Amino acid sequence: MKSTPPEVYQALAKERGMTIVGPIPQVITEKLIWQCNTCGRTYSRSLKVMRHIPTCRCHGKNAIPGQLYTALAEALGITWLDTAPPRRTRDFAHWRGCDNQLFEAPFAELCRPSIPIRYRPHITPDYEPPPSNYVDVPHTLALKRIKKELS
Repeated sequence: MKSTPPEVYQALAKERGMTIVGPIPQVITEKLIWQCNTCGRTYSRSLKVMRHIPTCRCHGKNAIPGQLYTALAEALGITWLDTAPPRRTRDFAHWRGCDNQLFEAPFAELCRPSIPIRYRPHITPDYEPPPSNYVDVPHTLALKRIKKELS
């Protein structure tokens, strides 16, 4: 079977914004480790598969950039501790509260105007929940509001 030169692997890695970790296999169907240069996620995929995958999921159109997590944390007086955002906004992220306690909470719940009561002890004392007749918005609308404030 004909082997693929390492330059082909390196070119694809550069094009996708990734780094190859470990040895390069001789056959394109053998798996190797690809690491995203942006978020650090690793993927065990063959060259054949990587040719059909656009890039890391952190570059997708639905990906929430880390700067939004940081901006939300600053607005709430807390610290975002993860190095890369979770896959979905409803997945738990790690935070350090203004009370210096570690807690886990999804971005989707912290970016809403009415933050659930279980997270409020960790939020800045300046936070005031909306009035009782307030209708909460879905986290997607809250996310759009945060993105607009950042730009």
